Amino acid sequence: MSIQATVGSSGLIAAGISFGDVATLYTLGRRVGNWITAENGDKELLAQLEEDELSVLQRRGLIDITRFQKRWDCRLRLLENNKPRRITGRSVEELLRSKSQWTVMMICVVAALDEFASSSMVRSICKALLHRLFPSQDGIDMTEDVLNSNLGMRIEAWRSAGTVREMNVSCRSKRNDLMKEGLVVQGFMPVAETAEVVEFLHWLIAQDSTEMFRTSSSDIAAIGCCLSSLSFESLTVENFGRSSGRETNCRLIYDSTPLYNGYGVTSQDGRRKLGSRELSTVVSLTQPEETFSTFPITHAIAQKCRLAWERGSDAGKYVALEGNNSHTWEEPPSSDLTMCFTNKGTSVTVLRGRKDPKAWSLVSLLAIFASQEVCDILTEVVGRESPDAISQVVRVINTPDSDPAALDDPDVRDTFTVCQAFFMGYYYSIFSAVVDTSTLEVQTVSGHWGYRSPEFLNKMAQFLRRTTNSTKTNRISWEVARTHVLSLVANLYANIEINIPKTTSNAPLNHQETCVGVIGKRIILTNSLLNNCQTVEDILRFVILDCDAGGIPHTPGGLVLTGIPPRRDTWEGETPPTATEIAFSGPDEDCTRHIEADWDAVPEHLLLCIRYKGRRVGSLNPAYADIAFFRADAAARQVQHARFFERTPSDTTVDGFVGAHPCELDDFTISGRLVTPGRHDPNKPVAVHTAGSPCFRYAANAWYTELGDTVFVDDDNFGQAFENWSSWKNSSGLARNFVTLIGTYQSERAV
Repeated sequence: MSIQATVGSSGLIAAGISFGDVATLYTLGRRVGNWITAENGDKELLAQLEEDELSVLQRRGLIDITRFQKRWDCRLRLLENNKPRRITGRSVEELLRSKSQWTVMMICVVAALDEFASSSMVRSICKALLHRLFPSQDGIDMTEDVLNSNLGMRIEAWRSAGTVREMNVSCRSKRNDLMKEGLVVQGFMPVAETAEVVEFLHWLIAQDSTEMFRTSSSDIAAIGCCLSSLSFESLTVENFGRSSGRETNCRLIYDSTPLYNGYGVTSQDGRRKLGSRELSTVVSLTQPEETFSTFPITHAIAQKCRLAWERGSDAGKYVALEGNNSHTWEEPPSSDLTMCFTNKGTSVTVLRGRKDPKAWSLVSLLAIFASQEVCDILTEVVGRESPDAISQVVRVINTPDSDPAALDDPDVRDTFTVCQAFFMGYYYSIFSAVVDTSTLEVQTVSGHWGYRSPEFLNKMAQFLRRTTNSTKTNRISWEVARTHVLSLVANLYANIEINIPKTTSNAPLNHQETCVGVIGKRIILTNSLLNNCQTVEDILRFVILDCDAGGIPHTPGGLVLTGIPPRRDTWEGETPPTATEIAFSGPDEDCTRHIEADWDAVPEHLLLCIRYKGRRVGSLNPAYADIAFFRADAAARQVQHARFFERTPSDTTVDGFVGAHPCELDDFTISGRLVTPGRHDPNKPVAVHTAGSPCFRYAANAWYTELGDTVFVDDDNFGQAFENWSSWKNSSGLARNFVTLIGTYQSERAV
């Protein structure tokens, strides 16, 4: 099927989407599903089922297509040139114009379900609903096969089509408003609600003769509110917040028995029901300490939790999540970038820490470092808690799959909730240093943890036991793979529970599949995929996005994996020119970076394409480029801490230095070949002029790392860098070549 057969490539390009992005969107749409193939994919599904949408959608007037188009088909928001971009205009209206009632309805349904149900539950609901709407005929079970083979792609397409229209943002805002009004609670709805949700949606879509649907589920009422606000205009929700005052023949009536009693607490049965909800807790990025205020706890405990979160956040400042300085010339590159937890507090002995055994039992279990400061701060929070309750809390956290009844005792439950608030504030404080949430339309995130839920704390306790091979009381730092940090960030910020497999390939590092992001209802990507990186701190950052992921290559399981870039050619012609004066210079304009599919191998894997004024310079494996950046930066730090080589204008050489081959951006864009270091003289390095161009420097460093040892320098310490490398080369006996990238962020800040 051609692009023109789906939405028209000219319409996409007219909307401001590049041809490369069009190709990626179309290919991924056919493989995993996205907004670009949503309507045509639905037509194919209905054709396979030999069904007509009008025969399925029995409730007439549920959605006014014209009004839907005016509201939702006038803008789109997607990742374009690696930035979330909102595009409007006539070309967008023509591009998004919805014609299928079925597609519009399912886009709205999935957008609403996503806010109140886990991804697995959304899939179960959609599967059951489709089976109700399209029952098997004449005993032939072809329907089952058709639905099962299409379900995953259809859900992804509906989700993508809603996200690109920002319907996800609208539903998220609606849910936050309902939570503030006390109408819904934290967490995804329990799986036990699946059947009733399916009944509600089937009534809404296919039972035109029945005017009312009654429910005692606040989640179903909230889903109804979202659908009504999206475009189900004939649907009204009664006895649930402010009434619209409209009279319709499609009424969802909520059994308004209060969730809380007059004293602000729930019944025992209500608590257990809330405890059975699927894990999901909304955390406000502007007021995270208010997170526990939405839990079914007393006002007094809520106040304790508010203070506990704030003090936990203070304790988190004694831990830094930094880069690992072992990525140097001397160390062989690993298959994954490693990060480093560093203790900024005071190391303690066991005896000192046990001044308060209650705090010590928790700190030794859940703190990344058992520093004196963390012990003292936690003592302030739990100092008055019962020792027996603390012991029971420790036992619950330490026990995988612990019995929920263990938290039925009010004292134990309240103590656990306060301790949970402290450590969640602690973890969010630590990980927030490496997470960029600035592009989120709604400044909230969703974590895979919740009320009466020790699962995340148990996971952290196991993680700390597994990765710290000595006592935490006297450790200064310890290393962890970036992919493991990514999985924890996905847990805390996007409610994505995902297992990122370790890389076990024996292929060259540049050719290995490495996870650089995860995609669920939100997107988490490593920073270098989207932004220029001038420091290792930039490399370590993760970016969370709430725009459409339809143009980002990923596996059906949501992993964003790196592909295999083509090898760059090297200079095979005459000897390149030599310069003895190393100028501080760079191109007049920096390159740009673009996510693209690995078309030559696996299109579900990605590469980072580098362009200069639109011209393709080359592509690279971003995980490998990040490691190469660390190695060049670590070498630069060694140069900065060494004695700088003193030079005069007339004496610009050091022992063994006979000049360098200059390399500029034009050498990449015009010849497309790398000026080869050491090919004509082993002591003659290449000096790549990258001043003021962080994107070009990042890419050139990755390409040259395959040929030699690279280092970021400015013109003032070039001689010292060469001397350091020569000394190391002579002592190690390794016959590597030397490449310098002129123009570091320190120099550029000084200019």
